[in-house]
Amino acid sequence: MTRCADAGTVGLIVLVVAGCMSPAIVPSSPPAASATAIPSARASVPIEPQSSPSAVSNPSPWTVSAVAPMLRARDGFRALVLGDDTVLVVGDDQACAPGGASPGSEMSERYDAVANGWSVAASLNKPRKEFVMVPAANGGAMVIGGVNADDVGYSSTKRFDLDAAMWVDGPLLHRAYPDPSAVTVADGRIYVLGPTSSDETTSTSTVEILAPGREQWDDGGRIDWVSVRLVVSLDDGRLVSVGSTFESPELLHVHDTGGGGGWRPFPSPGFEGVDRLVAIPDGGMLAVGWTYDPATGDTQPMSVRRYERSTNAWADAAPIRTQRTGALWTTLRDGRVLVAGGVNGPRNRLESQIVGTSEIYDPASDTWSAGPVLLQARADGEALTLADGSVLLMGGVNVRNIEGDSPFCPSRLTSVERLTPAP
Repeated sequence: MTRCADAGTVGLIVLVVAGCMSPAIVPSSPPAASATAIPSARASVPIEPQSSPSAVSNPSPWTVSAVAPMLRARDGFRALVLGDDTVLVVGDDQACAPGGASPGSEMSERYDAVANGWSVAASLNKPRKEFVMVPAANGGAMVIGGVNADDVGYSSTKRFDLDAAMWVDGPLLHRAYPDPSAVTVADGRIYVLGPTSSDETTSTSTVEILAPGREQWDDGGRIDWVSVRLVVSLDDGRLVSVGSTFESPELLHVHDTGGGGGWRPFPSPGFEGVDRLVAIPDGGMLAVGWTYDPATGDTQPMSVRRYERSTNAWADAAPIRTQRTGALWTTLRDGRVLVAGGVNGPRNRLESQIVGTSEIYDPASDTWSAGPVLLQARADGEALTLADGSVLLMGGVNVRNIEGDSPFCPSRLTSVERLTPAP
């Protein structure tokens, strides 16, 4: 029997799969304050001491500056630019810690770039980990799935209402999605994908779709034998998913959001493991991944392949300048891709270090160039491109611990820096 993560709260009872009843949740938090700096709120939240410089010399045409720190140290969180150009942040997985959601992961905050201040926002009703957050109607946001403090999957969704500045109940999914992927497409529909059944050798991933104005998720089909863990929306309206199956390289599937139909097999970039899919203009994308050397059993350095819609095939792309895992990625407003920080090698090797460099991929020329030098080395944070073309780098960690270290979980960061391109 499926366990409902929201059981025991008061609200309208809605039937979900496997006979599990999950009540709608009445948010217990008050509406958020306006997105301006609140010194008293900042003083009430412990802030990790940091000694980052306020500026560094950059050879690239960018200015890098320290801005107001987040109110809470975070990694494994979610961040989104809302319709009023403020930034909403929620979650704190303490990503290296196993198990369910940690206390405090329900806490939210907002950043006002004009005022350069963070303010406390309304909290989710309960701790939540490994969820996704996507744009929603009227400039708001939607939190989907994840797990609760007991590591039980959520079938609930929460909407951040921008006008009321608070979280409200969204429609229940038909299934619980402990680690979903999701995307909002151009017409406002939200697609959720994730494994909903699995055993040692097989998996099934299901898809649900929420259309604008509807309060019920529609069945979007299923992808048999695959545990989906990534989805990307291409510029031509197609969705591409990445998933794993038993003792096989990762498999890709495609869905045309404009033409209907199901999920069909899609050409593979040829990686045993895909770390990142990034859409580029004209319906193309980059895949960053790795392969294994069967002779030694070692992982080969990450490489980059590029999918071209015109040929419906993958080809080698220009190699990334620095090997990076746990890096911060964002697409710039001109279609280029910025990747910053990360660990410059396998996470389990002593010689690997967290770096403070960045680089930029230009799809027009298939080249990587040096990006701005960061104020602080960081990995596992979030990067967002703002409306003015600048980039926020937030949170994460700057100390690399590996299994066996004590403590294993490094201190998380509150620091935020803003990368502004030259006029």
